[in-house]
Amino acid sequence: MPYKYWYATQMYASWYSPCNSGTGGCSYGTASGARAGYGIVAVDYLYYPYLAGMKVYIPGYGVATIGDTGGGPIVETTFGVPRYQWIDLGYDDDNLGKLSGWVTVYFLEPAPAEIPYFFQQQ
Repeated sequence: MPYKYWYATQMYASWYSPCNSGTGGCSYGTASGARAGYGIVAVDYLYYPYLAGMKVYIPGYGVATIGDTGGGPIVETTFGVPRYQWIDLGYDDDNLGKLSGWVTVYFLEPAPAEIPYFFQQQ
């Protein structure tokens, strides 16, 4: 592991890009204001306030910033995983990696002052 991290967990990864985001068109905006694409990942909108701006490392993908939201009940019905256990990997439209399935997500240092409650339940 090439980075120092404060927490690691298994999450189910899906992928999106600005023109492959399920909105019926191309959308470059994100919850954080960053441009959608490689290096910006999304988590369920219920958990985003706790994780926004955190850096993560995902083997096979790289370093990313949690900067967008998605998910909702569809995560549970489509992928069969709890919403806090889902991550959506951003790609550029001209470079779709399409990594999906179970991945280890390393939350990089520094640790937040308060560990999110849903991590403490696992």
